Order: sequence, then C-alpha cells, then structure tokens
Amino acid sequence: MSESQRKWYAATFSAPAEYAEVLEFAVGQMDALGSEIAMAPAYDERPVEMTVYFEISPDNKMLRESLSDAARVYGLDPGSIAGPKIKSVADQDWLAEWKRHWRPVKVGRVVVAAPWHDVDGEDTIVVRIEPSMAFGTGTHETTRACLEAVQELVRNGDSFLDVGTGTGILAIAAALVAPSAGHIAACDIDKEALKIAEENARSNGVADRIEFVAGTVADIEGEFDVVAANLTADTIVPILDVLIKRSKRALVLSGILAEQERMIVERLPDRAAYRVDRDGEWISIVLTK
Repeated sequence: MSESQRKWYAATFSAPAEYAEVLEFAVGQMDALGSEIAMAPAYDERPVEMTVYFEISPDNKMLRESLSDAARVYGLDPGSIAGPKIKSVADQDWLAEWKRHWRPVKVGRVVVAAPWHDVDGEDTIVVRIEPSMAFGTGTHETTRACLEAVQELVRNGDSFLDVGTGTGILAIAAALVAPSAGHIAACDIDKEALKIAEENARSNGVADRIEFVAGTVADIEGEFDVVAANLTADTIVPILDVLIKRSKRALVLSGILAEQERMIVERLPDRAAYRVDRDGEWISIVLTK
C-alpha cells in the first residue's frame, strides 16, 4: 500500500467527564500511535470522548481490558465507559483531526504549541512539537510537572539528561530555557520516537545542542547536573539506582500515580532530600543532592 493510500484505525470511547484521566491513563497501556480527547466545557454535562489511533486494527477485548484496569486504578466503574467504536481512517484525515483538537499548553514561561499555532508573549518560551506518533505534547499532568521542574532547576552551564524522551519535549525545553546549558542528552528505547524527537529539535533550532541516544539510561555515560525521567513507576524502580548515580544535583521522577509514592520513596537513599509535587492523581518526585 502506498503512503498516500495508507489507513489507520481509530477506536473511540466515551465516558462521563470525570473519567478523562482514566481514558488518558488507559492510552498509556495500549500499543497506540497517538490519541486525542474532546472535552466539553466544565459547565457542560456532555460526556468526554477519547479517540485512539492504531497502525493495525486493534483487538476489542484487549482495549476493554485496558480501560477496565485503568478505571479500577481510579476507583471508578468500568461499565460507565462506552465503546470502543472502531473505524479505518485515511492518513490525511488522521492528521487533520490532530490539528483540529490540539491546543497550545502553557506551563510557567513555556508554551508547548504545534507549528501552526500563533503564540504571543514577550517572555514566553515556545516549544514547537509536531503532534504525531510519539507521546509527550505537554497536555498530561506528568509532562507538565517535568516542564515546571526543568524551568526551576536547569540553569545556564548545566548538563541535562532526559530519560524516555518521547517527542523530545523536555530536552528541547531545557535547551530553550537555558540557552547556554552544557551537555544535553536524551534517550529512548523507541527508535521511531527518537526520529520524531530529532525532527522536533530541528524545528526548534536546538538539534545541534542535544545528543539523542537509542537505548536506556544505562547506555548513557557520565553524570548530569539535572536528570528527568518521565516514565512509569514500574519502569523507574529497576533503574532508580542508575538514575541517582547519573544525577549530580537534581533528579526528577514522574509518571507516578499518587498511590505509588511509597514504591519509589522507600527506595531512595537514607536521608535523601526530596519533595513530592501533586497534580490530580499524579505525582512527581524531585530528589536534590
């Protein structure tokens, strides 16, 4: 099939508005290319709708299991989630849907925006991210927490490591927040995601300042002033010791549900100085040395 004839598959779910985070969490458990969420205004009682895109037609039962597991994590009833409705989508239609739903996200001085968005603000740092087949567009609580930490911790002259870079958003933000930063590196085990991250770095004019590495934190040499790992708790735990060793001044851990706090904290070194930042059901842990 030629690129112009290529089709994707879209699975659409709907649920009450309070299930928005459940749907977003479930997407992370699916082998998806991307997703979009359509939410009504807060005063509107219409349901929230999530559409998830796949390269091949997804298994209906597996999708329902992911949603049910996510709902239980949040203590909500899986039966309130309707769907999925699955349909094939032409490539061009898929891209158009991204553009229609995606909106700029402001986190402190940083605004994450698509290439087609106009962003105003004299003191604004704009990170341009092409919505595509990698996660990390600034909309999720865990990414926002990391963007806040980057602005707080990364200074000119600092080195920075982004573990599990996805779209490259944190590494790019670090390069823009600290124009005279030292060594900036970003790693990911997903080579396709790395390609997208490199493209995003080029579009932001910082590709020559970021070293992209295909692999895990264990494949990165040396120490960094600040390390950020926006992963999941079960991914962080096995590599926590390495993350701590790689960080000289600060380590930011994110992608952690509030109920998983102890899972991480009890594995930190004795007398470690850390704080826990909360955003809804999610937390980030900032370890300082």
